[in-house]
Amino acid sequence: MRPGRASQRKARTQQVLKPARDRAAGLSASATSLKTDLELARAEVRALRQDRDQLKAALQRRLGHQLDRLGNSDLVVRVDELTEAAQRLTGERDDARAEPAALQRQVATLEDDFAASRTSLRRMIREGNLPLQ
Repeated sequence: MRPGRASQRKARTQQVLKPARDRAAGLSASATSLKTDLELARAEVRALRQDRDQLKAALQRRLGHQLDRLGNSDLVVRVDELTEAAQRLTGERDDARAEPAALQRQVATLEDDFAASRTSLRRMIREGNLPLQ
């Protein structure tokens, strides 16, 4: 047999017997102790998850408020721009509505002037066609 194999067998034997030796020497934990440690670890994990969820929710609220503030200032600027545009367009609409009425009055005046010119021209033609005395 080779010398390396004997040491391997010895190491295996020691590993197999170690839990029994540790229990006998009081070095290993009892089942109750392991259950207690497990329950404490689970409680700590629950607490850490709860803390994580609370921090995540707080961060989401804070980011939401920041976005709202940024959004609000942008929205205020946009509302002001739209209000100004609406006032300008209202003025242009009122001017456009008033323009046809002004043009109708101008057409009526021109028609009256034209009718008067015609009448005057007819009179002049008649007077021009009269025999001279």
